[in-house]
Amino acid sequence: MTLWTDRYRPTKFIDLIGDERVFRSAMSWLKEWDQCVFKHERSAASRRKVAKKRSAQAAFAASAKGPATNFTPDPLGRPQEKVLLLCGAPGLGKTTMAHVLAQQAGYDIVEINASDDRTTKVVTERIKSALETRTLDSGARQGGGMTFKDNRPTCVIIDEIDGAAGGSDGGFVKALVKLITDGLLYPLARGKKAEIKPLVRPIICICNDLYAQTLRPLRSIARIIRFATPTPMTIIKRLQTICDMEKLKADLRNLTFLVKIASGDLRSCLNTLQAVQSQSSVASESAIRSAAIVGMKDVGTSVRSILSKLFKLPKKAKEGESGLDSSSLSELVQDIETCGEHNRIIQGCFEYYLSAKRPTDLWATYESVHEWLNFSDRLELKIKSEQSYSMTFYFPFVIAAWRELMGKISNTAPEYPRIDYEMSLKTAAHQEFLASFRQAMPPLMRVSFMTEVVISELIPHLMRIISPDLRPVNSQLIRREERDVMMRVVNIMLDLGLKLIHDKGEDGQLSFVLDPPIDLFTQYEGKRPQDIPAPRYGVRQMIAREVRLCVFCVIHVRNQYQKSICLMPPIY
Repeated sequence: MTLWTDRYRPTKFIDLIGDERVFRSAMSWLKEWDQCVFKHERSAASRRKVAKKRSAQAAFAASAKGPATNFTPDPLGRPQEKVLLLCGAPGLGKTTMAHVLAQQAGYDIVEINASDDRTTKVVTERIKSALETRTLDSGARQGGGMTFKDNRPTCVIIDEIDGAAGGSDGGFVKALVKLITDGLLYPLARGKKAEIKPLVRPIICICNDLYAQTLRPLRSIARIIRFATPTPMTIIKRLQTICDMEKLKADLRNLTFLVKIASGDLRSCLNTLQAVQSQSSVASESAIRSAAIVGMKDVGTSVRSILSKLFKLPKKAKEGESGLDSSSLSELVQDIETCGEHNRIIQGCFEYYLSAKRPTDLWATYESVHEWLNFSDRLELKIKSEQSYSMTFYFPFVIAAWRELMGKISNTAPEYPRIDYEMSLKTAAHQEFLASFRQAMPPLMRVSFMTEVVISELIPHLMRIISPDLRPVNSQLIRREERDVMMRVVNIMLDLGLKLIHDKGEDGQLSFVLDPPIDLFTQYEGKRPQDIPAPRYGVRQMIAREVRLCVFCVIHVRNQYQKSICLMPPIY
């Protein structure tokens, strides 16, 4: 029996589910390789489209009182960014989209899972061999002999690249970045004996965590496309179409319920519907619940259902009564024990109780609530510090007390607790930004500035230093004193490992942002300090260009030095 996830896997561009702008952006990047890979000259319509895009970007630069954006055409007809980085939560279809677009663009696909193949040898052997002009057929890939039956060019797809942390120095990503950046120096290589080969095939990388530490060197040279969760109605329409094809009766209400409990994961929805179809021809709510238990958590004892039982009393309960008799208390405690996520439930209670209907005896009730919160914190500390796990028996009763204090018929059903999770993700991202910044600092400076000192003393002053109030004019017309200021900023950024990368905001506007984004530590709720000038597109463009030129010069000198060392005679 074929799984529905395989049977209805997208095979064409129009079959993809999600934001079409994301799909078109990725396909546009792939089509920018046509001149280099397929030797196809751009059509007049394509040239007009590119000219229109560049004029729009130039108009944006002019609106920011900066010079027009200067685009240096690639001598081989490649895009500016030689690698595409797709990021987003698991289950959104990133890998499927990459396969569909690459096949439709005329490429043969070589997929590498970076979580399994983590060594530098994979980059130097498998990726380099895959990027040759012709590709091996399926028999050759499985060891059946090396034949060149498929002459389609290759597109390399590297999945789960954020998990490529093998080795002490993250050798996989570093070797990949070296492969890409060395190819950028191809115009500088002269003579027939030049060993530098250009990158002439597209590489697509896929990750879940864009700000993983191993991806820091890759983010600055890649075109980043972010995936968002499809709207529930988009998923429901696809599920309705599949149910009609499989002769499974399912109404809109039950499909909405399925998408809700699956958190928008289309793969889980299809598996659940296939399990329902094997037992019945009607996808009722009860059938979906029973089938969902196999692939998902029990929806009857989820965190949200427990919170609903704590705060929203059933209509049969009279106003002012909690309904906590012996039977209901035993049932509630059993549900809390089955759920098991005690800390998440308490966090949800803490997030919601101020939004619930105010009790009659306001201050006395809130005082009791705070006492229970204090007791739960002390209980958790006791369990973790002394390993007294037998005391977890009391947690369900601590949670059940909230129903006596805050339960009302008129309360709305609480949402799943998200604030603590969102703040933990934000904290982890900020810690990664700070760790990346400190790692790139010179050793003596790193010793002088500890983590707290970097945030409170170094970054606020550094942002004022690297944000000069310069005129956004052409680099050929800049005054000498202004150029001296700009070069001091460039030298500081090079010493500290800071870069300015091209980014497109949610509103579609282009901008240059810091990498790592240390300016987040000086902004609060989007407000900037008054004494730090607002970033101008033209000024940051000039600084980014000078930083990029300095980096290329350093790479070129390093490669020349390595070649000279290799040519030296051995010393005995």
